[in-house]
Amino acid sequence: MPKLKKTNINEFMQRIRPADLPFTFHDAIRLCRNLGIRYIWIDSLCIIQDSKKDWLKESSNMGKVYEYSFCNIAATSASSVQGGLYSWRDSHLITPHTTRINWKGHEGEYIFFLDSHWFESISRAHLNGRGWVFQERLLSPRTLHFSSQLFWECRTLKACETYPCGLPSEPSILGDDVDQTFPGSTKDWRDGLERDGFGYWELLMQMFCRCYLTKESDRLAAIAGIASQAQPLLNDEYLAGLWKSQLPHVLLWKLQNMVGQEDLIVTRPTKYRGPSWTWASLDFEAANINILDREGIDRQLVEITEVKIESSTDQIYTNATGGYIRVLGKLGQVNLPDHDDAEWRGDRGGHYTFEFSLDVDDEIDIEEETLHCLPILTHDRANRDPFKSLEVHCLLLQKVETNSPGFRRVGSLQVLLDWEAETIDEFRWITDFAREESPLGQGLDTVMIY
Repeated sequence: MPKLKKTNINEFMQRIRPADLPFTFHDAIRLCRNLGIRYIWIDSLCIIQDSKKDWLKESSNMGKVYEYSFCNIAATSASSVQGGLYSWRDSHLITPHTTRINWKGHEGEYIFFLDSHWFESISRAHLNGRGWVFQERLLSPRTLHFSSQLFWECRTLKACETYPCGLPSEPSILGDDVDQTFPGSTKDWRDGLERDGFGYWELLMQMFCRCYLTKESDRLAAIAGIASQAQPLLNDEYLAGLWKSQLPHVLLWKLQNMVGQEDLIVTRPTKYRGPSWTWASLDFEAANINILDREGIDRQLVEITEVKIESSTDQIYTNATGGYIRVLGKLGQVNLPDHDDAEWRGDRGGHYTFEFSLDVDDEIDIEEETLHCLPILTHDRANRDPFKSLEVHCLLLQKVETNSPGFRRVGSLQVLLDWEAETIDEFRWITDFAREESPLGQGLDTVMIY
């Protein structure tokens, strides 16, 4: 497959041989000509593939490319770039079949059809499980899906050849399937931000984290267009996947297995991508990201005094080269109980008294290493009276270097307050601090988290 590189840019500016293009590119170009469209954007032919500078520049503008396009062309059923847009199909399967029924009390003509067109052809398509495609569909004004039939998706209508005037609603198999609530489907995703603000942003990020990336290093770039357009609507400072005004509760995220997924493998990249306190700093295939419910927050146990994201290229949405958060709170040491998995619960008498989760498997030997704990807030797990179930939510931290005053996030810890009498001695100082009348008073620690 031809790719734009430093060595062939002059040649490509003159001519790209049609014979060198894969079938999908051929079909897309022919489609554009039939629609009277003169220009087409294909990443591998429009971004210099061996130039980091050009990639950073163009990836920061991808949101505008999608937003101002006439339409997005999706080879939804193709297994590779050689698959093309079109595939064989049986026209009988896309044509509703009319028949007359003579059952007593139900006489008349009825139409029979496949009732899961969108779910089978679009929602479950491998293409729509990719992270970059999530942003493309979200930002593009309309998308043409080439699958078992031609599907149409825009901000006012979802349609196909079987239902040219609009698809009937389909009940989700999982109750709240990702694609059933896909924000680009029949509504403008920005309306959701204006209506629900940061709650809607968290929904978008949960959906994005369930998608796969070919290159994990693209995790920030693949949502850069969404973030840059969200910023003026949210009127907030962007922090590599998080927003400043939502601190500190958004620091308490957890990556968890998706339904039907085998063990989730999370690693820390060798090349820096962002500060440890954002989920975007980690490598993972696809996961559920659990962000603490804001409605259940009881009271805050830290004060954020400073936060910063650094970028060597001034591309804050695509390229984080440094960052830190300065917190005023109560820092203490903890020795975690031995465990076999990355998550562990302390169960006593049918209820748990604590639960901790490490961000990365096999990164820390908890038998040998003492970690630090920073209580962040208390939270009502049930989120309703009179059935309160208060927990203290904490960050687990590790010193960046032995003699360094800085820390990095390595996990999270919850300690139940309702069963304080059964709290293990190791965590007693956490519950005592959380029950203080004025926990943000004297004797607090200044903690730098990188």
